[in-house]
Amino acid sequence: MDIVAEMPERAEAFVRYEAGTDPLVRRPAIAAVGLFLADGRRAAQALAECLSAADGIVERLLVVRTMARLADRLPATDPRVATWLDDLIDSPLRPYADAPFRLSALTHRFRPPRTDPPTMPCAARSLSCGRSPRPRPPGRHATDAAGVSAWT
Repeated sequence: MDIVAEMPERAEAFVRYEAGTDPLVRRPAIAAVGLFLADGRRAAQALAECLSAADGIVERLLVVRTMARLADRLPATDPRVATWLDDLIDSPLRPYADAPFRLSALTHRFRPPRTDPPTMPCAARSLSCGRSPRPRPPGRHATDAAGVSAWT
């Protein structure tokens, strides 16, 4: 029996498992949806839906990586995945859109062979979560032994 050949037949079960409550079942199911679901549109939808329910950073990063791999496996899904990643990069308003998550979306979005726009402004925005740099507190200025100015 060739188990890999039978996996696509069981792909809908993985969609059900990724919505489960046990992370030991849910995490492998997330990866399996990206690997074995033949319908790219359905796989992308299932992965996008499970993101908001993802438990912690490990699972959110797994969803992003799985979505990127789906685009590699099924190139017809690339525009949809690219749009989804762009939305994650540019939308810091989600409660789960912290800097490591947004940076992961950025690296998956702009890796070859995808279009390579200037990524540094995007990376800087992702790391700052869309906020301006924190202002320095007044009166906390100091210089070190070499006379170099620093904020303490």
